[in-house]
Amino acid sequence: MTLQSSSQKDRPSISNWERVSFEVTRFVVGILARILSLTGLYHFGRAFATLEWLIQYKRRRRFAARMQELFGTEMSPVAVRRACWRHFVRVRNDKLYYLIFDLLPPEKVLRRFTITNKHLLDDALARGKGAHLAMSHLGSHHVGFFCLRASGYTVAIVRDPKEGAMRRYMRCKHETTWGDQMRYFRNDVFPRTMYRWYENNGLLMTALDVAGRGVEHVKTVEATLFGKRRPILPGPIQLASRCGAPTLQGFVVTRKNFHYEFELHGPLVDPAEDQSTDERLAAAVQAYADGIERFARAYPCHVSRI
Repeated sequence: MTLQSSSQKDRPSISNWERVSFEVTRFVVGILARILSLTGLYHFGRAFATLEWLIQYKRRRRFAARMQELFGTEMSPVAVRRACWRHFVRVRNDKLYYLIFDLLPPEKVLRRFTITNKHLLDDALARGKGAHLAMSHLGSHHVGFFCLRASGYTVAIVRDPKEGAMRRYMRCKHETTWGDQMRYFRNDVFPRTMYRWYENNGLLMTALDVAGRGVEHVKTVEATLFGKRRPILPGPIQLASRCGAPTLQGFVVTRKNFHYEFELHGPLVDPAEDQSTDERLAAAVQAYADGIERFARAYPCHVSRI
């Protein structure tokens, strides 16, 4: 079975109502981008998000509770309100950009996308054994996924089969357009295709911060994160190490006017240097958790799970 045929077999189902509603929304957003430019579309999205922020009291309350859970009394009420408004703006504009990404000229995308410490990724891929990006549920890693593809990388991402309708819809769109240069793997199947992906020197993105949701059947390792012991998935790191692929940590920073910065750190694990031991794995998992905490403190509006 080829990678392409496997991708077609696993393609998610989209209802007729979902398809029509997203097609109409995509058409409208695309027209707005042409009339207003991307900068104008960003300001339109910010105004719409501000309205959402004003009327969605329960969502604001959930965000404040999340900040309290993570940071305690470190953030003042004013800082929490500011981070909450920025969170609304970020999420709304990320969705707008996500819907029309494949309709934009590549040069427009690349002008708005930068990779910090790009040499780490290029050095890892130069070995010919692939690379693993340990992501998290902070920020819009799905936008970074597409931006990496636009930058010329052959990239795959591990997704939950129960993901939302918009992501299922856009997945079908992008797989049709880019085929084997952009792949999705389900997190509930045997990772044979992931082994093949690394063998073909592919780049694989996974999120390891599971937050205890639906992972009772999966092995986890606890790490200290925001002062508490929380579960982290070690499996993707171990799989990459067996294939000889280094594990880097990545974050996507959303900035104004649809500018995105992909931060790379690490490596957390380098199979060429590190021994595969329980102690080394635990150290890598803790380094991953420390990176998440630093990023969340720097960009509290990028917290996604509220």
